[in-house]
Amino acid sequence: MKKIKGLLVVSGMVLGLGGCAEPVKEASKPEVVAKAPEKVEGKPEAPSVKMGEITAVDLNRLLQLQDDGEAYLIDVRPRLFYGLGHLPGAISMPKKSFPLSLMKRRAGIDVALSGGKVLVLYCQNAECPDGYWVGKEMAAMGYSVSIYEGGWEQWEEMGF
Repeated sequence: MKKIKGLLVVSGMVLGLGGCAEPVKEASKPEVVAKAPEKVEGKPEAPSVKMGEITAVDLNRLLQLQDDGEAYLIDVRPRLFYGLGHLPGAISMPKKSFPLSLMKRRAGIDVALSGGKVLVLYCQNAECPDGYWVGKEMAAMGYSVSIYEGGWEQWEEMGF
């Protein structure tokens, strides 16, 4: 009986939270390339970080990247949802704890990139803005990332 109650509580949380760190809002997708700030006269130039790009991948492209061993999957959903199921090989880097997660995982991400892998972020579904938020943060640090818009829901619907 306790197991059933626990399962009902977790199910309610899954349905209630929807998989995003914040309630779903009208998500505005970030621009792929940002304009560099203009130079201010008389001010020394700070070292610049080249802005990374944000692209989208669909399910077919994701499957191709996985088959070729070129995908480095990053699940940006809360850890609870990652624990309930995630894409094979994905690491957990929730939006809510992104700065700390990136610090811990940066070396692995850099190794993956130097090995020719594509960083693919995903969230619960196309309505979840967390993937775009993390993507913008990573792009500002110079990382190019791809967003799998179908997310966990599409992956599960396809029966993978």
